[in-house]
Amino acid sequence: MLTEPETGAPSTTRRRSSDHPSPDLADAASGAPSGRKLSLAVVAALAAGQFLVGLDASVATVALPRIQRELGASAPQLQWVLMAYVVAGAALALPVGALGDRLGRKRLYLGGAGLFAVGSLASALAPSMSVLIGARALQGVGAAALGSLALAMLTTSVDKDRIGSVVGIWTAVSTAAMALGPLIGGLLVQSVGWRWVFGINVPLALAVLVVAAAKLPSRPVRDAAPLEWIGSALVTIALISLSLGLNAAEKTGFASVRALLPIAIGLGVVAVAALQQRRAKVQMLDWSQLSRRPVPAALVLSVLLGLALSGSLFQLTLLLQNALGFSPAECGLVTLGATASFIILSPLSGKLAKRFGLAPLTCTGLALAAVGMFLLSRVGDSTAAWVISADLAVLGAGLGIAMPAVSAATMSAVDPEAAGSASGALNLASQVASVLGIAIIGSIAMSRTGSSWDSLAGSSHHLLELRPEVVAGDFEAVRKAVGSSDATRAAQVFTSGVGEAFRIGALGLAVAAAAAPFLLRGARSAD
Repeated sequence: MLTEPETGAPSTTRRRSSDHPSPDLADAASGAPSGRKLSLAVVAALAAGQFLVGLDASVATVALPRIQRELGASAPQLQWVLMAYVVAGAALALPVGALGDRLGRKRLYLGGAGLFAVGSLASALAPSMSVLIGARALQGVGAAALGSLALAMLTTSVDKDRIGSVVGIWTAVSTAAMALGPLIGGLLVQSVGWRWVFGINVPLALAVLVVAAAKLPSRPVRDAAPLEWIGSALVTIALISLSLGLNAAEKTGFASVRALLPIAIGLGVVAVAALQQRRAKVQMLDWSQLSRRPVPAALVLSVLLGLALSGSLFQLTLLLQNALGFSPAECGLVTLGATASFIILSPLSGKLAKRFGLAPLTCTGLALAAVGMFLLSRVGDSTAAWVISADLAVLGAGLGIAMPAVSAATMSAVDPEAAGSASGALNLASQVASVLGIAIIGSIAMSRTGSSWDSLAGSSHHLLELRPEVVAGDFEAVRKAVGSSDATRAAQVFTSGVGEAFRIGALGLAVAAAAAPFLLRGARSAD
């Protein structure tokens, strides 16, 4: 269990370091920011880092078709370009948050920015898929520090009555980065090549490092205590094993040994982790904080949203570029509908929650998001770009209404000294769900595409051999092998598989909307 700070006299070393604290440190120690100027500076510094993390979570998606052609990537390898980043972030979300609570959030945040820059450079220079996947994992390590600590540092650096509005702005920045990622990535891919999708992060990450070093205040930290690395390692092993099994199921089916063995290992490791945590003297999660309403509800909603959104939207870029023929830049422009609606509504989420109640607002927002996702499931080869953008706008509006208020209420409920652990728990729930969503829903969509192609191919051995290319959305390879007519049919089959993923995502969002009134019953919005 994470321990509270000792209330006795500080050590001699701590006296020397705090006899004459700086103004920022003194303000931090008292829990009161030094006014509006400091608050805006902190928000700007953290927003810059969060924009970078959110940008890289989505900017890579638009580069997948070009990476596929240049490095000869299979469908599972393309999934791992995204999942390596997320798995690394999930594995370190809790230890980084807890370590920041004890040893200093600013120090770890700066280290994360540096690692992110190194991982970005390695990704840009990667000569093969294996190197690219490893470099993406290194990026994820840096992103874990940036993402897990940002919300904690933000909510403990502003007055409590401003948490709701500031978290709304911060969430808008984060999600806008993810939504703008495909546009920025599309322009880079189309103009200078896919490697610059990662290379552009290097100067940006260094700029964040400089700004954060100058603007973020140092704060007194909790007394050092052992960290729970064993549990984090078990979570990592379980995630990787489950993902490998679900990826294998796409090729061999869920009944095969190649799929069942890693899935069984992953579930077994989860059980071991649960037993280990029950007996551990120091646990990964501070349950006294996470049991406070509405933290459990936020964790459940984070899982449902991570599963639904990551799993269903993974193949959107391949659909737009490879199946519907959009250019990388056009693909990015289509996503602006979601960006605009989220940016407009996120800052208003906290105010709307105070007026209408947290539970009704969250239910309404998630229901609207489910409608947007269902509309996307109807996209076909003749659907206009503006229609897809409008569907995404509905999805973005629903999420913009619902989730910032939930995040603000959650962070307001925990003690400031445990904010890092709470933020890490939310980040972990979202990351784990994203990994499983990409693996599970992605595998279902690819299996649907493969089965449909098998039926279409019939007894044609030549067409059956093209199943991996069809599942991966590589219609140029299909066109070269069998001609334009069969390539068009392959694109239609792929589109139907992606539509299945969207329908599953819509169902997940609808379940979250239905559960919200029960999960958030009696919960209050942030003051």
